[in-house]
Amino acid sequence: MITEQVQSPEVETAAPNAVATTQAVPAPSAVAVAPAAIQNPLPVTLSVTTPSIAPQECDCEKSDGTTAPPPTPIYSLGSIRAAFPNISLEKQFEAAAATIQAQGPTNNLLYQVLSQGENLYIAMNMCYIFQIDTVDVYILKPRTYVELAQFITALDPSLETPLDGIIGIKGPLAPPEMCNGLQLPLVAVNQSFISNLRDFVDAIASASGVSPELAQSVLEMIMGLTDNTGATDEYRAINYLAVKYPQIYTTTAQMLDPEQSPGGFQGAYYLVGVTAELANVQGTRRIVNVIFQYMQRVTGESAYWFTTVDVTGLYPFLVSKFAPYYPGP
Repeated sequence: MITEQVQSPEVETAAPNAVATTQAVPAPSAVAVAPAAIQNPLPVTLSVTTPSIAPQECDCEKSDGTTAPPPTPIYSLGSIRAAFPNISLEKQFEAAAATIQAQGPTNNLLYQVLSQGENLYIAMNMCYIFQIDTVDVYILKPRTYVELAQFITALDPSLETPLDGIIGIKGPLAPPEMCNGLQLPLVAVNQSFISNLRDFVDAIASASGVSPELAQSVLEMIMGLTDNTGATDEYRAINYLAVKYPQIYTTTAQMLDPEQSPGGFQGAYYLVGVTAELANVQGTRRIVNVIFQYMQRVTGESAYWFTTVDVTGLYPFLVSKFAPYYPGP
């Protein structure tokens, strides 16, 4: 079980009227905020044949007769950066930049050069590194040119504060020669989405009927959970809810408003923590309970809401809607 307790978010001091209008907003569907619905920058267009990229792990029998561990699915939020794997490719990049007279800082040059179709061979051999809170966590391998184009889009300097999401399979550590000595777990990326943090927050706020400040506060709390690399069932469920389920934002706004009483809870409650744990009853599926803890501003009383997410496959999905939760003794 993972538990994170945090200080009251800044939005707890917001005037009650700031969120009072949420009562008139109908509850959105469970999957109203899909990554595809987020407004992305103009995509990089690549007219090429889709390559075949083998998975990084397999659930198969080893030569010694033992069974390899099942692959680890990843559902993570962070940002993508690019690096040169060796000096040879870096020199080739410099030559390509000179050819099109590209100018500017390194990040700007990377996007200018790699987004050109004739430089696809350079883009294919670059190192794409996934960061969480400025820390390098994974080396990414696109399964198709669709993901490769997304990686290039993530380098667009117009993204002031990038928010990138990846869904894929975690593999072994990269060999030292692959990324100029950087050894991190490889992730074969099946799907990615690229956005600017402000645009993403605005889309969530619009879908859930809350203020952008509250939406950003909840999102930052989730992204700031300790060790949230999106590599466990619990964190995959939490990250999925952050981008796919606007109801968690709607309910958080309603709980903060003393004029409303969702679930029968009276008074202003602010979000103080998120807990995720495997459900006691699993059957043939892997089900995670995600519990949101709220605290009453005056009395300090705690109230809980929860939802359940199926994380059996690579793509999580909602099992039950957000509802009051009453912990057992």
